Amino acid sequence: GLAEYNGAWFYVANGKMDTTKKGMVEYNGGLFYVGAGKIMKHVSGLAQDPVTGKWYFLAEGQVQKQHTGLALYDGKWFYVINGEFANTYTGYVTYDGSKFYVVKGEVQL
Repeated sequence: GLAEYNGAWFYVANGKMDTTKKGMVEYNGGLFYVGAGKIMKHVSGLAQDPVTGKWYFLAEGQVQKQHTGLALYDGKWFYVINGEFANTYTGYVTYDGSKFYVVKGEVQL
C-alpha cells in the first residue's frame, strides 16, 4: 500500500519501498498514480496508467473521481466521467454553458 514519510507518499510492499511499482494504486478510498514507488504529485490532467492502458483525470497524482466534464490533453478536448476517460461515450455533452459533440470520448470541433 501507500505510506507517508517526511511529507512524501511511497508504495510499500512487505514493509519495504518498492521502487519498481508503477500504475494506479488504491488507498483510503482514493486512486493514486505511482511511478518509481512514489505518488507522482507533479502529474495533473489526463494521464495513462502504464499497466492497464486506461486514462484518468488527475490532480497532483490523484484521480479526480468527482470530475465529470471535459479535459484538455495535447491540444484536444476529451470527455471524462468520474475521473476516467469516457472512450466509449458518443453523444452531446454540456460543459461550462456550451454544448459539444463527443465521439468515443473525443470532442469534435
